Amino acid sequence: MRTEITPKDFKYINQPINKNMITRIKIEDYNGNDILELNLNFEILAQNIVETDDYNVADIDEDENGEYIRVQLTK
Repeated sequence: MRTEITPKDFKYINQPINKNMITRIKIEDYNGNDILELNLNFEILAQNIVETDDYNVADIDEDENGEYIRVQLTK
């Protein structure tokens, strides 16, 4: 099972880039346990993340630090 996310997993074409924007992505396992959090210094929209058989976009959630994209491993 491939568990790493690489730049080719994101669509950059027609992607808005806002240098002041931080995109937070939390990766969680199949059971919903957080594995890691990515803080990227550019904007990625949830609908632009390419889903695979190994992971998918669960939803957009919010915590005390603001909104983040939840990506869940499927295996």
